[in-house]
Amino acid sequence: MIFRILISFLFLGIAATAQAQPLQTFDRLVESGDMPALAEALAGDGLPSLDRELAIVMARLSLSGDPVDADRVSDQIDQMVGLSDDQRRRAFRALADRAFRETRYSDAAVALDRALAFADDEARADIAPDLALYRVASPVAPIRVTGASGATVPITRDIAKQMRVDVRLEDGPSVPVLVDTGAEISVIMDRYARAAGLRFLEGEVQVGTVTEDVTGRLAVADRVQIGDMIIRNVVFLVLPDAMLTFSDGDYTADGILGLQVFAATGRMGWSKGGAQLSLGESAPAIDATHPRLYWHADGLGLEVWRGEQPASAFFDSGASRTIFRPGLLAHLDDQERARLVRSSRTRSGVGGEETIETQTLDVLALTVGGSELTYRTLTIDPADEELPAADIVAIGNDLVARADRLSLDFRTMRYQVVLPD
Repeated sequence: MIFRILISFLFLGIAATAQAQPLQTFDRLVESGDMPALAEALAGDGLPSLDRELAIVMARLSLSGDPVDADRVSDQIDQMVGLSDDQRRRAFRALADRAFRETRYSDAAVALDRALAFADDEARADIAPDLALYRVASPVAPIRVTGASGATVPITRDIAKQMRVDVRLEDGPSVPVLVDTGAEISVIMDRYARAAGLRFLEGEVQVGTVTEDVTGRLAVADRVQIGDMIIRNVVFLVLPDAMLTFSDGDYTADGILGLQVFAATGRMGWSKGGAQLSLGESAPAIDATHPRLYWHADGLGLEVWRGEQPASAFFDSGASRTIFRPGLLAHLDDQERARLVRSSRTRSGVGGEETIETQTLDVLALTVGGSELTYRTLTIDPADEELPAADIVAIGNDLVARADRLSLDFRTMRYQVVLPD
């Protein structure tokens, strides 16, 4: 359920959590999406002065939990001398993505317009769908939380092993929506949007999924209730009911609660093997001694560890299982590479299904959120130019099921995994 529609300032005394990385250029780190390595390089002063100045801005956009000052960041990018068009485009795009995640749609549209000025034809085609979405959503005020400062609600698992919680849209009946950190925008079936009286915005938008692009409309819920917590100004992508219906009608994804909502609450956490979801002050605060969260190209990133080295991961609670990515291959030893076996799998999304060629490995140890996990019979997907090259894994909701507690803190940008005793 990854929706790819597609960093406020980081305190620069970033503590090095490993030995200094070999000298790597800023462009390589940003292009690969390796934000943990970028933080290490900044801590070790391992970048040239020009690269370092821009790297600091990009790291702030990716690693900080403080609200972004879009005008200030834009001015900083403008005032840097010696940047290539490609560097300016990436910087303005990163600013737009961060503003979008904070639901400051107007700021996101302005920043992406700036990125467009430095784009070639290929980059323009990539930017266009996001810019259209940001412009359609521009009249909507940023999301805000009222009512209770926290909530803890029960989670149910459906037949597809997806996690669902009941929410109320406006004053309508409750809807069992999926809990999906991989969805950068929330989604709802057309019939629920109309029954709740959501406010539709003018214009259609196109959103990419793991299989193909889909077209829908945006609508605003002035009031979304989760437990006693009230969340205002939530933008939903409204899709035809048939597009969220699978297996010849046996399964429906009635709605998807996405990353914007969870980030707005400040913290989120799962407990008791995923039996409960806690939001806001009901979820535990995580301090800076724990591994990093960061804003990933697809939504939410996790700093994980393979042996003594930090690595980049994507966290998608809407995926039923963890899938490893080609970046893992660089972290395998000779014996592990010798045990790789070619295979294939089918992956599904709102756009349909497709079969991809993969590799499998019998066993692998990985440290996630401070806890060491062993993965058996794991799948490694093929390279995909749309995914960050540095990623070694896309972590699914099987992590939630294995953990006694999984906590994400969007203010400190840290997370923790506690395993059962």
